[in-house]
Order: sequence, then C-alpha cells, then structure tokens
Amino acid sequence: MKKLAKFILAILGILIAMAIVLAVFIYWQVHSEHEFSYRDFESATGQQLPASASIIAGESLNWDLQGDHDACAVIEISPEDFQRLQNVIKPSNVSDPVPASISCSEEMNALFANYEVLAAEHGSTQGGEGRYWALVDGKPIVLVRYASW
Repeated sequence: MKKLAKFILAILGILIAMAIVLAVFIYWQVHSEHEFSYRDFESATGQQLPASASIIAGESLNWDLQGDHDACAVIEISPEDFQRLQNVIKPSNVSDPVPASISCSEEMNALFANYEVLAAEHGSTQGGEGRYWALVDGKPIVLVRYASW
C-alpha cells in the first residue's frame, strides 16, 4: 500500500511539474517580444523581402497561441528594389485603405503619418488576414501593416 501511495505521489509530482513547464512556455510565447519578420513582409506584399531592406522601425504585437499577430514596419530599400516593387504593386482604389483589423502602436502610427503614400495595396480575407503595403512618394521606403487571426 505504501508503494502504491509513493507511486501515485510521484506521478502527481511529474504531472504538476509538466503543467508548470507548459504554463511558463505558453506565457513566454504570448508575452515575449516578437519582431517584424521577412514572413510578415511576404504575407503583406506577396513579394520576398529585398536583400537591400533595412528596417527603420518595426513591431509585432498581439501574439496568441496560434501565432496570430499584428505586424507593422517602415523599411528602406534600394532604388532598384523600389522600382521593382513599384512595377508589381496593385494600388487599391480606397481613400483609407488600411484595414481596421490591423493594430499598430501609437508610435508606429505616428511614424506612418510622416510619409506621403505614392501607391498602396490592401486586402483582407474573412477569418484570415489583413494586409496593407505602400510605397512612399519621393523615397525608397515601404510601409507595411499585416495582421493574421
């Protein structure tokens, strides 16, 4: 009987330890700092991040357990890459093309407001993602906003 009780306590101890490790892992995944990534750029634009890209400012917010998040960035690229993107962007005909489903910090929104947009493309899918990317007028800069849910 004592051996069975010790065995049950050992199993309970292992289960409690595993639950604590799992809880810490989940907390870390949801609350740790995440950065804007090349995948966010590709999801928003349908293009690969140019080798010349230099992220001036970027953030990735609101992560959940499925990896859904909001991502925003201001990216400087070479004039040649800017020209290539200018040839592939499909400008949207909407006066305010940023999907409401995409959240950026106040600081990032203020930074976006400093740029005049030459051309912008946006779209969203029901229950999937919102995407917006724009080319800045007069500078080789790309503005990116992306959300998955």
